[in-house]
Amino acid sequence: KSLQTVLLNEGVYPSGLITGYFGQMTFEAVKRFQEKYSSEILVPADLTSGNGYVGVGTRKKINSLLGKQTSEITTSSGLKSLQTVLLNEGVYPSGLITGYFGQMTFEAVKRFQEKYSSEILVPADLTSGNGYVGVGTRKKVNQLLSK
Repeated sequence: KSLQTVLLNEGVYPSGLITGYFGQMTFEAVKRFQEKYSSEILVPADLTSGNGYVGVGTRKKINSLLGKQTSEITTSSGLKSLQTVLLNEGVYPSGLITGYFGQMTFEAVKRFQEKYSSEILVPADLTSGNGYVGVGTRKKVNQLLSK
């Protein structure tokens, strides 16, 4: 699921299905990911195109991105900021600013994504919110935080 989340956030996994199952869609997304970061993944391995296998170079880049993507939102203060935006946007009816990303926050993120679908879902080729705080969602949250 972490791999698929990174692939989605990087714009190479258009289906957006975070299932934990490594099937053909994930395999193709890994190829696109490898080609997106070819200088860091393919060139050192003496490859010219993605092969879809999550080897050392691919894992290293994924872990690097995971660290960046999760650090800002998994801190208690980052989650509280997210929950505050969700509350202010009217999509978090429970209003609990806890710093814990549970089911209520997950569902609120889905509603948030659907509220701003033209900015979050459409560019990611999605039709409904998935509850994951990816690139588009973070961008919109940060935009609202800076107002």
